[in-house]
Amino acid sequence: MHGPPGMQSPLTSFELRRLDFAGARVPLLCGTWAACFLVLSALVQDHPLRDPDSIHYEQIARALSTRPLVEWIAPRWEPSYSDKLFVEHLACFFWPAAALDNLGLRGALVANFLWVLFSLFLLHRMARSLTGEPEAWVAVFLYALSPAGLQSLVRANHEPALTVAYLGALGCIVGARRRPVSLLLFALLALAVKGGLGLAIFPVCTAAWLATPWRRRGDLAALATSAGLAALLALAYERWFQSVAHESFLAHYLSNQWRGVVLAETGPLSALATPGYYIGNALWFAFPGALLLLQPRATNARRVALGAGGTLLVLLSLMARRAVRYLFPAYSLFQLAGAETLLARFPSLRVLLVRRAAALPYALMALLLVATALRTLRF
Repeated sequence: MHGPPGMQSPLTSFELRRLDFAGARVPLLCGTWAACFLVLSALVQDHPLRDPDSIHYEQIARALSTRPLVEWIAPRWEPSYSDKLFVEHLACFFWPAAALDNLGLRGALVANFLWVLFSLFLLHRMARSLTGEPEAWVAVFLYALSPAGLQSLVRANHEPALTVAYLGALGCIVGARRRPVSLLLFALLALAVKGGLGLAIFPVCTAAWLATPWRRRGDLAALATSAGLAALLALAYERWFQSVAHESFLAHYLSNQWRGVVLAETGPLSALATPGYYIGNALWFAFPGALLLLQPRATNARRVALGAGGTLLVLLSLMARRAVRYLFPAYSLFQLAGAETLLARFPSLRVLLVRRAAALPYALMALLLVATALRTLRF
């Protein structure tokens, strides 16, 4: 069922087939996903990371796993790099990786797979709310095959976790059912993962709310509550950090962020080029969805993708400091609208998806396994 709350629509043949498959094969599907996850984890167990941030973050999480839980609030850089506290971001991002390290796994990369798989699930759920089941699957496959999706498979950065926060919150906004508690938790996750940059989730979700044909005032109330709780979370984090490190986290964090902005300030010409920088990177990292997005058709998916993704792009364009990774949550949104365009152009693809509905989860697993294997061999 798709549309505003309270509206009922008859199930399509695709949905009937999906429901029948889900009811009959849920144990098999869950078991297969579990096996897929274990194989993915095994593929990266000995793979050397080459991305500098990923290398640092894995080492920080690994060192954190050897410390008492109460001290997980104040991680440190690895001794070979610096003897200082890590205050560039909140420590929350390292906690899942550190916990998995304690289980004998390669925590940073295994945690990354969890974020990636969860983001694919949330993208599917969000696309299904806005368009339909076939479009949802196409969006997931486009994102998994995009440069951003492939790059994120074998890394240990913040971006997949931040994408989960954005997709989860946006899914609560555009979905037919109200989920105020989930919206609140996803908004807080954005702050916990990425600090100040995570706060952009509030204007991005507001833009999605404005672009959605059914607008619930309760969603704005949930966002406002989340903003208030985010402030309380920051204060609680500061108190805990001070009790362990005997220093102020916020003082260090805000100083570092401000210094980064000042160092990035290079003049008005650079500022004028910033929108082009992000648009160009969106066309590449969200390929092919970003190209398919540039169509005249006005649909719910396109309005939400342009409203939410465009808002994030505009906000980032106002910053002196710029990086491709800052726009990462928008890349999946552009695939959503691209999937809709693709199925509108090729109706035969929709027919194929209906006929092969039961095989789609397994095809996605195979794609992830092959892509990860190739990444570990070549990149």
